[in-house]
Amino acid sequence: MAIKIYDYSPSKLPLMNKINELVFEQNRIDYFFETDWMNGPSIVIRTRNLDKEMLIFKKVQDVVTEYKKNNPLSIAEISQKKEKYKNEQNRLIDLELRDSKKVEMREDGTVLLENNMKSGVYNTQFHESSFQEYRYRLQSVHNEILKLLPAMDEKKIMLFFIEQFKHISLFFNGEMKDGYISYVSHVIGFFSRLKLEKKNHDYQKNFDVLYSELYREKIDFTSDESAVLREWKKCWDEVNYQMKNELPFYKKSESKYLNLEDQYQHFIDNIGPLNNPFHNLLLKKDNLKEFILSDQMLHYRNVVNLFYLTLPLFEQSMLKKHFYGYCVIKEVQNNYEDLLIRI
Repeated sequence: MAIKIYDYSPSKLPLMNKINELVFEQNRIDYFFETDWMNGPSIVIRTRNLDKEMLIFKKVQDVVTEYKKNNPLSIAEISQKKEKYKNEQNRLIDLELRDSKKVEMREDGTVLLENNMKSGVYNTQFHESSFQEYRYRLQSVHNEILKLLPAMDEKKIMLFFIEQFKHISLFFNGEMKDGYISYVSHVIGFFSRLKLEKKNHDYQKNFDVLYSELYREKIDFTSDESAVLREWKKCWDEVNYQMKNELPFYKKSESKYLNLEDQYQHFIDNIGPLNNPFHNLLLKKDNLKEFILSDQMLHYRNVVNLFYLTLPLFEQSMLKKHFYGYCVIKEVQNNYEDLLIRI
């Protein structure tokens, strides 16, 4: 079960911070936040214990009611956002393989208990459960980030998350110039997918302009921002270490999940039509399957996938995700000569 709060506000961060302040700082409960789009934009609260979930449900309702009373949205704002999300429901249901026969858009401020779990690519129950466990563990430092973000300007927020992307890249061979290759695959794949869909917007040019603007002047983090970033890195170092130790369990398969062989085939089917220099080079690799299913790659993929799962909580979109990866690529290309490919 989960508590789901439909929030059509421009940002969900203030309501999440308010729920933290008035509910979770007063009640010791293991939980994590995530966001969802099904039936409208929402905040989702997952707890380990159903009894405790029921205990806080009324408190969450009261906080949301008071928040909406003090921060009302116009009918036009709600209608516009509702229509936007409604138009995307079927596409996203297909994309994420969600099980939904009828889409009913919920009203702003609705709070309910729901049993639906968001989908994900897992090969065992352990794989799925462990990802949830890591999110329980990370929620404490996530709360510190949620508190910081409303006071940070857009440039500083981007730099904050770029630092996270850099740190994650170290978990492949301990060097950014090795770990950045995952971002190369994702970013080039994003550009290629746009061409396939005949969307002619030149995002690479936009990224170059934004990158130059972002690094035009030096921007320093405050002591609080730096401290939270250090704590975040420490938490991810621990997650990375535990994931490595658990790797044998991640390599198993169970019938109701997508096994590694099928995941590999899905990967090949996905990159085949992209027709770009990087993925074409990858497809020519003699031992590609052995490489993709190697312990090192399986571990790093799990780390990156878990990291990507956390980004929507902070309202970091898919487009921003690709831009942050692009910034890491640019830094590596600026500092190293002998690289597999340049973009």
